[in-house]
Amino acid sequence: MAVRGWRAIYRQIVDEFGYDEAADRRAARDLGGILAGARDAGPRVSSLVRGRPVLVAGAGPSLGAAMPLIRQARATRIAAGSAAGALLRAGITPEIIVTDLDGDLEPLLGCPAGPVYVVHAHGDNGHLLHHAASFKRCLGTAQAGASGMVADYGGFTDGDRAVFLARHFGASRIVLAGMDFGTRIGRHSRTPARERRAKLAKLDAGRRVLEWLASRPGPPIYTISGGLEGPARIRPGGMARLLE
Repeated sequence: MAVRGWRAIYRQIVDEFGYDEAADRRAARDLGGILAGARDAGPRVSSLVRGRPVLVAGAGPSLGAAMPLIRQARATRIAAGSAAGALLRAGITPEIIVTDLDGDLEPLLGCPAGPVYVVHAHGDNGHLLHHAASFKRCLGTAQAGASGMVADYGGFTDGDRAVFLARHFGASRIVLAGMDFGTRIGRHSRTPARERRAKLAKLDAGRRVLEWLASRPGPPIYTISGGLEGPARIRPGGMARLLE
């Protein structure tokens, strides 16, 4: 179940970007059909997250500098979007990968069976959803309401969806690394030049969503990347203490 108030935020985003809510619902049903009969990965996510500190890694410009901290973190690591490929190439296997399958798919499809994949369905990625059947442990999510095996925990971009996920499953605290919300796009995101303006607009929406979430009751949210109002800013040296 999504955080109270998320539905209103979602509809604001639909209006802002001109999305088709009916297409979002169709994608959720399609993903539900693909995952029908698969083992429910929710209990596995719960065992990884509940009562534990969670580190959410994004593909922002500061991800490279944060890699040593991510590698050493004694916490459940969630890689959001293209950060997953960057971590896997660096020899770091996150416990959970949150993705809408847009971008660098090769490292995800070739990844060991260890991570739980949280695959998101929306109106623009229906042609990619069949890849969800390739993952041994897969949890489906959507943004226009739950459908069968597909849940709606809230969130818009891969990064803020990862935070909503950690919150829903009872993380004790959430630390963000490589999640920058400025005017630069990290090289790990592999965003084509023609899509940069749209990407920055989506990142700005993700920033607003996270700031709204940080104002709600729930586990504390910290960031070592900056660019956010609400989550507490911490120095890298303080991150290790938060992730023990």
